[in-house]
Amino acid sequence: MASSSADDILPGIAETLAGAHVFITGATGFLGKAVVEKLLRSVPDLGHLYVLARGKRDVTAQERIDKLLSEKLFERCREEQPDCRSKVTVVAGDIVDPCLGLSESDIELVAENATVVIHSAATIRFTEHIKETLRSNLQGTQHVVEVARKMKNLKAFIHVSTAYVNSHKEETNECVYKPEIPGQQLMDMLEWMDEDWSRDLTPKLLYGRPNTYILTKGLTEQWLVENASDLPIAIYRPSIISATMDEPFEGWCESLNGPIGLILSVGKGLLRTTLMDPNIGVDVIPLDLCTNMLIAILWRALLQKPSRLMVYHGCTSGVNPTNYKTLIPVVFEGLRETPYDVIFARPWARLHVSPPMYYIERVFFHLIPAYAYDTVMRLMGQKPRLVRIYKAIHANTEQYAYFQMNEFKWQMDNYYSLLSMMSPEDRQTFNFDMMSINWKKYWRDSVIGTKKFILKEDLSKESVEKARKQYSTMRLRRITWNFCLALAASRFLSRFKWIRSWWMNMMAIIQLSLQTFPILARIFLF
Repeated sequence: MASSSADDILPGIAETLAGAHVFITGATGFLGKAVVEKLLRSVPDLGHLYVLARGKRDVTAQERIDKLLSEKLFERCREEQPDCRSKVTVVAGDIVDPCLGLSESDIELVAENATVVIHSAATIRFTEHIKETLRSNLQGTQHVVEVARKMKNLKAFIHVSTAYVNSHKEETNECVYKPEIPGQQLMDMLEWMDEDWSRDLTPKLLYGRPNTYILTKGLTEQWLVENASDLPIAIYRPSIISATMDEPFEGWCESLNGPIGLILSVGKGLLRTTLMDPNIGVDVIPLDLCTNMLIAILWRALLQKPSRLMVYHGCTSGVNPTNYKTLIPVVFEGLRETPYDVIFARPWARLHVSPPMYYIERVFFHLIPAYAYDTVMRLMGQKPRLVRIYKAIHANTEQYAYFQMNEFKWQMDNYYSLLSMMSPEDRQTFNFDMMSINWKKYWRDSVIGTKKFILKEDLSKESVEKARKQYSTMRLRRITWNFCLALAASRFLSRFKWIRSWWMNMMAIIQLSLQTFPILARIFLF
């Protein structure tokens, strides 16, 4: 698409957001905290941030956000914008409560000052009970809209959904689809049901969707169309959000969802078999690109004030595709060069498109070793843990199998038009160009990121060299173990005359082939 002409230059993102007062939910989540960091760092004249947070146990909402702003993620922000904390006000509340559980003074504060709403709070647990998912995702959004209607100068409302909201369809367009049953009607129906009844009914209510998270996100979108179309709302649907590509640090991550959980469990030598089609495209959007696109959507909403609800897809597969066949070798190479300090076994894994083969291998490669290890731990008076870890890995595998075994398509027209509107300077500062992703470098950085930011391991030369020696030791142990097993098997089978005869004939054929075709000898020797 053609860029804007010189006579129609649009104000930049930082200029447009100068003076904006942003009310944000989900600020302690993976995407939410990245949005807070980027706004504070790259929009120096931002008016103010009103951050919704709830207290947890003995920690107040204020203490949670204070801790958030002290994290490694905000290191660059603190250096470049030393007064960033003065622009953040914490409002204590919870999205599941009417009016978000805000005090009267906080409601008045937000209503008088906030001009923008970014709603990213949601429960993303795929196995959550449908009542809880509806309460957080649908009813929580209703409560955010309730507060937004009190704002005297609301200019934009960005609702974060998911690209998989219509994953049961062959292709998802940039529109809101009408669900099989209205969300409010479903919530009212489930209200009088007990937990067991509603759990048993859930598979029928999904209508082909893989989980309650995706179902409730779709129901929420439709509720917004029917009940909040008079508000300046835009819907943003990112795909699987993973580690950062560039900023504030390469490979920064803390969420174990998607490929990061896969990398970590493989790197620890725990995951040996999984359900995955290596030829299927993996749609992952780096966290920083996802954040920048959200901010760019907000910028466009403030500039153009669209008369209709706009839907944006933040996806990579239709623009700069990659697949697991590309991901896996790069990950293994990265794990050889920068192995984790403590590993259970040498990293390797088998990918299966056949569920029966996966479940068979899961018993032999995961469960039998896990129960044996935990038995030894109990005999030594230590706490068993490996079976519990594998149960979590298996649950994660089954939750993501749907996304690792199916291909998805999304309409991307609004992505392209948004990108074309931006100036070269903004395209650099707020980059979300999917073509800028070098997948091999990205996956390599993600491996290092899991080691540095999740496992908190040292990346000094001495530490990495020590980890490499451990990796080599694990490899030698595996070769020795396989040799011993092969030797024991051959000694046992050699007792049978017909097997011994068959083996000698096979060796004679191989020897003759190598002598006849020298190229085969070079291949085998290699």
